[in-house]
Amino acid sequence: MRTPVRTLPIRLPPLPGEALDSWLEAMARRMDTALGDVLLHFGFPVRHRAGNQFRGIPADWTIVLDEQQTNAVAHATGTSPEKVAALTLSLFSVASPG
Repeated sequence: MRTPVRTLPIRLPPLPGEALDSWLEAMARRMDTALGDVLLHFGFPVRHRAGNQFRGIPADWTIVLDEQQTNAVAHATGTSPEKVAALTLSLFSVASPG
């Protein structure tokens, strides 16, 4: 079992209609850190760091988060998992035909 993420030192509520990436970027700026560092804190898979940029962050993290990622973001930000999920584009995600 993974150790729960620690809460972030600065918390900002998401603005109405704000997207997940915008919200987390705003928090990262307020904490004077890179968005990649914040995502790494949440346990998002990051393969390596190239210069000042993280590479390997899943391209679909703004579309849908898995349960563990949703719970990590919710816990660290003091936001409900439902509100975190609502910040993604999952409502617009189309399941591939099976």
